[in-house]
Amino acid sequence: MLGDALKSRIASGSKEHIKRLLHEMDSNGDGVLQKIELRQMVRNNLKLRADNATIDAFFDSIDVDRSDSIELDELVAACHKLMDATEEAREEAETLLEKAERAKQRAETISKAATAMREVEEEEARLQRAEHDAAAAGSLALDARIGSALVRRAVKAAELSTLLDTKHTPSVGRTEFAQKMAELQLQPPAAAGEAEALYDALLAAQEKGRDVGGSDQLDSKRVVKTLIEYAARHKELEKEASVHLSQLRAAARKLQRAVSVAMESSFKRHQDSFQQRQAEADEAAAREAAAKAAKAEAAKAKAKAKAEEKAEFEAKVEARRRAQKEMEVALSA
Repeated sequence: MLGDALKSRIASGSKEHIKRLLHEMDSNGDGVLQKIELRQMVRNNLKLRADNATIDAFFDSIDVDRSDSIELDELVAACHKLMDATEEAREEAETLLEKAERAKQRAETISKAATAMREVEEEEARLQRAEHDAAAAGSLALDARIGSALVRRAVKAAELSTLLDTKHTPSVGRTEFAQKMAELQLQPPAAAGEAEALYDALLAAQEKGRDVGGSDQLDSKRVVKTLIEYAARHKELEKEASVHLSQLRAAARKLQRAVSVAMESSFKRHQDSFQQRQAEADEAAAREAAAKAAKAEAAKAKAKAKAEEKAEFEAKVEARRRAQKEMEVALSA
């Protein structure tokens, strides 16, 4: 927050800009920054909410020489650190927003896929229940049950002609019609009066438009044709239901593929991000190890130089002692 608040005051972070900032914060004019001055700047000038302990902890973290005052060089280093932290926070915020958006899109895709699969399952269950429940309740009309039975048993026109014996019996009476319906093994069987009601309806349709007197029997070939129409109608309904289910399944599969692609993409991004962080961590560790090795080498070289310097000094002292002793021997002689 401090880095973001100072951004407009220190511009590019040049030493000149930060020097002006120090002058602005330095209320007593001593050329350095005290804790009280930093508190005043943070709360009064920058309008940031922070308690004294937090501000003082930050002060101590940038007071490298522990002098209880911040000189210009320390403030320059601190401002650069703040600018870096601000940029990192901005990049992190953007990354989090991108992740949130991707997560939202994945969630929407997964939700759509789940909804599509649920629709497929519900439609399949509905179609399975519909005919069974309707038949069990006796709510399917007799013509629909006849069509279903013919499709279920794959009865052809030739078989119906044989069943009704159209070759030898050109017409069908009420009793015979009811018997033939029983032989079709309808689910449920035709109730009392149902076969007669259908017989009457077929007979009315047969006699409609005839100029001559009516008949009280159905034309057997006409009955075969009508029953085949019932089967064709049932097949068409089954086909429509099948097409609808196929469309639902195709949509569900498409969404499932989208989910798989999204999940694989997400996994790859996470994997790439992990590998990048690992590489950065390894690089940082290598730099740190190199720095430690360089520091150790420098310390070793310094110790060696110091030892050589000490040896040289001691050699000079010893040489002076010998010279003085020789001089004393010479004078005494």
